[in-house]
Amino acid sequence: MAQQHPDPADVLARHLRARATEFLRALRLHRGAATPEDSAEAARALRRAARRISAGLYTFRPALDPSWSRALGPELAWVSGTLSQEDACTTRLARLLEALHHLSGAPVPPTPSARGCARRGPRTLARVNATDRTPADLLSSALAADPGRPLVTFYDDATGERVELSVATFANWVAKTANLLQDELSVEPGDRVTLLLPAHWQTAVWLSACASVGVVADVGGDASAADVVVSGPEPESLDAARACSGPRVALALRPLGGRFPQPPEGFADYAVEVPGQGDRFVPYAPVDPEEPALIVAGREFSGAEVVERARAEAPDLGLTGPGSRILSGLPYDTWEGLNAGLYAPLATGGSVVLCRNLDRLDAGALNKRVESERVTVIAR
Repeated sequence: MAQQHPDPADVLARHLRARATEFLRALRLHRGAATPEDSAEAARALRRAARRISAGLYTFRPALDPSWSRALGPELAWVSGTLSQEDACTTRLARLLEALHHLSGAPVPPTPSARGCARRGPRTLARVNATDRTPADLLSSALAADPGRPLVTFYDDATGERVELSVATFANWVAKTANLLQDELSVEPGDRVTLLLPAHWQTAVWLSACASVGVVADVGGDASAADVVVSGPEPESLDAARACSGPRVALALRPLGGRFPQPPEGFADYAVEVPGQGDRFVPYAPVDPEEPALIVAGREFSGAEVVERARAEAPDLGLTGPGSRILSGLPYDTWEGLNAGLYAPLATGGSVVLCRNLDRLDAGALNKRVESERVTVIAR
């Protein structure tokens, strides 16, 4: 007997029906919550259900009515974003009340805490008033200071490609990618985005976009543990990325951000998806600098740690302030490579000449590049 395969339309209908049932059940729990803790838990269940429906619409959109799925997607993003703001407001209120009790000398009463409040520990007034910084804040400061200056100049010495991005151009790519993450891929603060990408200007964009949304950028991490995975065009990266059960995005890494001739099966083509995204980005929930922002080589960093360490280590790299320009041939699979290739130049007002396949360049050609690009220091 020939094996009978299930009808794809029936499978999709059952999947969406189950997700819709989850959403309605969570909505009833949210309306009937008796305590703040119950309300927060129900809100998280609502957000999970909304994100799962949104991810299903995104993954299976070729099989759906386009006008219906396009209309529903933004509404689901709005629900998720509104609930994220509720969670963030509860968290900030708890911090404010705690700080005011410390200031007045009164004992701090036990208060219901939103997700993550309990693990942060007590905060002094100085810490509450401190200016917390994230990699996204650094990019915003660079954009305000001098949007026209070069920030990332990229070379691929295997293809001869050269791309130069000013602060404004880089920030525009970051904003579009952050909108793609937040609105199309339905990620929210705390989610994990695994980046299976080499040292490349588009990788730098994705790192900054993750920081803008407040998700964890897991460089070279396990795709099976990711909410979203982003892969380069190499077959081994694509194979590893297929372990992710959530949305999968592939980058062709072609000159000028070109598309795949044919997108890999099961992946959205970044070059197709990103141009239509908005040029300005506003996160649905404030990004907490103390939350995890980066994982590389098995080490986790908060957003504040990324900024603090980048600033502290910049002098050792020879980056002394605006005008400093580092040429980096280091891969992006270590903190040292990420710092030299993005974070330290951004933290000091400098710029980077990011080189892929630098080992193909002989000494004479390297010296010419250092001179023509006005490089002040080399990391390789």
